[in-house]
Order: sequence, then structure tokens, then C-alpha cells
Amino acid sequence: MGKRMHKKGFTLIEMCLVIVLMSILFTISIKHSINTSYPYYQFPSKYLRVQSEAILEANHKELIDEYAISFNENGNVKKAQTLHFPQGDIVVELGGGRLVYK
Repeated sequence: MGKRMHKKGFTLIEMCLVIVLMSILFTISIKHSINTSYPYYQFPSKYLRVQSEAILEANHKELIDEYAISFNENGNVKKAQTLHFPQGDIVVELGGGRLVYK
């Protein structure tokens, strides 16, 4: 009765450890594959900064660069438009100026 059966396989701890290590490696590889220097990734932060400045200073602000987007003193966009980038399109909605990524 005192025989111990040898079971072949992995324990739950070993499986969890492998899954955690694989997810860490996957996350690192994804971060390095996305180049955030593209204008597509820089646009939202620039957009929000200029919109915030328009609200704080309570005056008309423009995001002139190559986008020609203007805000009123409430931070609302005056003209809706779609911006085309190689990585995808960004739609600037009229009113509150919400950004939609397509």
C-alpha cells in the first residue's frame, strides 16, 4: 500500500510560470514592434494639448501644422474632418471633438 505512483506531467505552478513568462515576452515584442514616432500616434496628444489650452485660456486656438483644426473657447471643434495616415484614419467629430480611430 505504501507504493507511490509516479505521475508524468506538469504541476499547476509550472504551467502558470510558463504562461506568465510567455505573456511577458509577448508584451515586450509588441511594444518594440509599434513605432510611436509616426504622426498617427503623436496626433492625439498634440490634439488634446491644444484643446486643453483653448479651454484654459478661453480663447480661439488652432492646431495648424498640416491638419487645420480649430477650437473655440469651449474646446469644441469648428469643423469635422477625417485625417488619413498610413497606419489608419482618425475622424475628428464635430462638437466636443472626440477622436474616432478607423
